[in-house]
Amino acid sequence: MSNKESEAEKRRGLVIGGTILIGLGGFFLMVQHGWLPFIRHSWPVILIIVGVALLIGALSKSGPRKEDSPR
Repeated sequence: MSNKESEAEKRRGLVIGGTILIGLGGFFLMVQHGWLPFIRHSWPVILIIVGVALLIGALSKSGPRKEDSPR
């Protein structure tokens, strides 16, 4: 892996991490102000669903694909 690729991966990780923190902050702010009253008791289920979706996405991208393998 070249230096440019590792820098791009690091930048991508920072962008994703920042986006997650902003989203969580906005989410908790909306709950605190009562803009999402139905979430008050069901937010753990939403976190579990998001976590499962992230795991499925990560696992589906890993491993060699047939079209990427050498002939």
